[in-house]
Amino acid sequence: MIFLVKFMILDEKRSIKEDFSRKQVAQNFLNAMLITNVNSCNDATVSQIIMECYEQGSNIACSDGNACNYLQQQFNSDFFKDTLATWKFNYRFYIPRGTNNLIDFNYPADPTKVCNEGNIGQAYDSLENAQAKIGTLSGSTILVNLDLCS
Repeated sequence: MIFLVKFMILDEKRSIKEDFSRKQVAQNFLNAMLITNVNSCNDATVSQIIMECYEQGSNIACSDGNACNYLQQQFNSDFFKDTLATWKFNYRFYIPRGTNNLIDFNYPADPTKVCNEGNIGQAYDSLENAQAKIGTLSGSTILVNLDLCS
């Protein structure tokens, strides 16, 4: 009986540690990504590129065209394919804008396994959200979200 209680307590601590680690991975990944310079966009930071696209500006030129083109066509591959996807993290990266999302990437790309609260208890057991805010020159605040599911 004592062994069973001890095993259950130790198991719970490991779960808390795993949840904390997953939350730290999400927040650290998001923070590091936002300050990373992108060579193909004249060394603008990811935050600057997101702000440019969000406000529909045309000041940042990227090799794929403008900031929005880069975010839609190359961003997922540059930042997620060789990291979170390779490490087998199920994730969703999204930036809400109005009633739609400016960006919304999900891994795996299976629509029945979108990493969101609606799939907790079905496709996934837990969700850890990391969020960052980017202030714009116009006074808006952009919310950048990274969810990791397990």
